[in-house]
Amino acid sequence: MGIDTAAARVAAGTDEDPDTGVQLLYPVLDRTGLLSGVVTRSRLLGAGPDDIRPLSALAQPPVVAHPDETLRTVANRMAAHHVTRVVVTPRDEPGRVDGILSLGQLLEARRVDLHEEQHVERVFRRRREPAGVR
Repeated sequence: MGIDTAAARVAAGTDEDPDTGVQLLYPVLDRTGLLSGVVTRSRLLGAGPDDIRPLSALAQPPVVAHPDETLRTVANRMAAHHVTRVVVTPRDEPGRVDGILSLGQLLEARRVDLHEEQHVERVFRRRREPAGVR
């Protein structure tokens, strides 16, 4: 969404079926296509159908994560900022948006990690039989 897009125009396009997945965080891009902020769905819907303010007026600074960060690091950042979604941006191109990571996705990834940790192949040592026992 462009920085000058009217809030009402965006809010009008957010009536999605909850069963198909409703987007709750929208990145706001500047005129050069780089991330300048984020707007939540609730903030858009609260703006009202006649709101002509540009998205830049509703946007907040984004909380970002980088692809090379651990799940723990991202979870801690989410907790510290009281957010359930972060914008994923590469370190070498901080304004480029690679995606949005939700708390649910983060927890699912952690669940997969835990499952793999619990089912790691174990190496058992063969017990030696006492001398003289066969």
